[in-house]
Order: sequence, then C-alpha cells, then structure tokens
Amino acid sequence: MTYDDAIEKYERLIYYTMGKYKIQGFELEDMFNRGRYIMWECLKTYDESKQLCFSTYLVMALQNECRKMYKFSQRAKRSKDNELKSLSDYCKDTLTYEQVLESKDYGNVSQTIKELYDLTNRLPKDDKDIMIKFLDMKLKHNQDYTIKDFCKDFKVSYVKMRRILDDYRYVINVYWGY
Repeated sequence: MTYDDAIEKYERLIYYTMGKYKIQGFELEDMFNRGRYIMWECLKTYDESKQLCFSTYLVMALQNECRKMYKFSQRAKRSKDNELKSLSDYCKDTLTYEQVLESKDYGNVSQTIKELYDLTNRLPKDDKDIMIKFLDMKLKHNQDYTIKDFCKDFKVSYVKMRRILDDYRYVINVYWGY
C-alpha cells in the first residue's frame, strides 16, 4: 500500500484517535501531522504475517505516540521554562549526541562540547554530576560507550540514567532551539 492510498483510507482514523487527546503545548493540527508521520512509519514496519489488522496496529502506534507526547508535556511543565516551544521540541528528542554535535555549526566540535557541558548546569546537582561523568566517558574517551556500560561502571540505576538523559535532551532542545 502506498502512502497516498493509506492517507485516503486511514485519515479519519488518525483524526479520530489523535483528536481524543488534548495535550497541553501541542496544537491539534500538529498532532494530526504527527499522526500522519506515525502512519508512514507503520507502513514501513507493518508485518502481515503477525495476523494483526493494519488499522489496529496503527491505532496502537498512535496511542503510544500520544502517551509519549503527554509525558513530554508533563516534563515541560516541571521545567524552569514551563513551556514547550513547538512540536519540533518533541520530535527532536531522539537525536543522538553525534547528531547534535554535527548539527551545531561552530566550525569546530570543541566549542559544541564545551556548550554541552555548560548545559548540564540546568540539571539538578546530583543529575548534573552524573551527566558530566557520562559526557566524559561518551564524548572524550569512547564513542561506543553505552548507557548500560556507564550504569554498570558507576553503579547508577538504568531507569535513573534514562530519566537524566531525557531531561538533558529536553534542555538541549530548549536552549538550542530544535
């Protein structure tokens, strides 16, 4: 099925599913556009052999996306800025550190790394210390260093580290305007 055929067939389903959620900081039209993007991703990953109807698969993916958007909006409420800039703040949440370094245009990476370290000041003190250790390991010493490796080496809970990284990515999104 092509994207155009799918839009024609499932657009009402997208509007219905995404329209049920009123998430602070997200305009309804932005949510519908995000829903179309999710449908496109579902088209690429749908497997007919699982014997699951595509519309069911799509609704589950849309609901999961709405839950992620809601969590993101709640995190924005707790932040110092107390606002979401746009849907792009949410969508860029999946950037890797390498992509962040490449997208920041300073002519050299060392200035960007310095700014990454400066942004840790926006985190609570305990989280800041952990994040600085992680940045040291990830950016300076070993690009292949994983979160699980870090948690094992520094005896930090994986869940806590994921939360710190999510908060840190949000800080990057806000201050660099992604």
